[in-house]
Amino acid sequence: MKILNRYEAWWPVRIVLDENYSTPQLFKKQIGNSDKDEIRVVKECIVRMQNEQIHEKDENGWLLDIKRNMTKSRIHIYEQILNGFTNINQKQRTTELIKKLNLWENRDFASLFVVKRDFTDLPFKWQQEKEIALIAIRREPSTFQLLSRELRMDKEVIMTAVKLNGDLLRYVCATIEREMVFTAFSALIPIKYCGLYWIIGKMADDRDIVMAAVKSDGQALKNAYEYQNDREIVTTAVQHNGCAIQYASFELQLDTEIVLTAVKQNPDAYFLATFECQTDPEIMEAAGITEDMGILF
Repeated sequence: MKILNRYEAWWPVRIVLDENYSTPQLFKKQIGNSDKDEIRVVKECIVRMQNEQIHEKDENGWLLDIKRNMTKSRIHIYEQILNGFTNINQKQRTTELIKKLNLWENRDFASLFVVKRDFTDLPFKWQQEKEIALIAIRREPSTFQLLSRELRMDKEVIMTAVKLNGDLLRYVCATIEREMVFTAFSALIPIKYCGLYWIIGKMADDRDIVMAAVKSDGQALKNAYEYQNDREIVTTAVQHNGCAIQYASFELQLDTEIVLTAVKQNPDAYFLATFECQTDPEIMEAAGITEDMGILF
C-alpha cells in the first residue's frame, strides 16, 4: 500500500492506495489527534489527487504511468467520511468534519450523501436542488412528500416518484394529469386503499380511470358514485373483490349474474347480497350454502 501523505502512521486519518494505486481509502486510527491535523491531512490528499501522476517501475524496470480519475478518487474519500454516520457516536464528529472541510459546498458530495444517508440531514439549499431530489427519490420514494412545493409541481420529479410508489400521487402540488394516474396504477408499488378513493374523488368524471381503480381494488367502487349502476364497472369490481357488491346500485344487486360472480370471487359476498339472490340455488351452491343453512340466514 502506498501512503499519499507524508505524515506518520499515528495520524488519525490517512489516505492510502491499493496495490494498483487506483483505489484511495480513508483510514481512521483509534489514536486521536486534533481536528486541525485531521483536516489538514484530508485536504492535502484531496487537492493532490486533482492532477497527480505516479511514476513507478514494474518488476522488469518498465516505467508505469498511472493516472487516476479525480472525481472517482474524491468519491472514494467522501464515502469513507460518510461511513462515520453509521455509528451514532461518530455522527456528530463526522458532521463537524464535513463542515470544517466545507464539503457541503460540493455537489458531488451532496449527491453521494443522499444515496447513503438521510435526505433531511442535507443543508436546505441542496434539498431545493432538482437533481439531488431525484437521486433521493430513487433511493427512498417517500422522500417526495418532504420536497418543496416547487419540486412537487415538477413533472419529471412527480413521474419519478409515482413510478416507484403510486400512493405518492396524493402529495403532488400540480394539476393531476391522466398520465400521472395511470403511471400510479402501474407503479412498482401501485396506488391503493385511501389513494384510490382520493383519485376517484378527484377524477370521478373519467371512466377509464375509475375502471383502472376498480381493477386495482374492487372496493374503490365505494367512492365511484356515478358508476355504481354501470354494469361493466360493477362486474369488474366484483371480479377483483366480491364484497364490492354492497356498493353496487340496488338494481345491479338484484342481478344474479353479477352476484354469482361476486360470490365465486369471495363466498362472503353471499351475506352482502339481497334476500332474493341469497335464495337463488346457483348462488347458494357457489357460496357453499345448503337450503337448511340458508334458512338460518
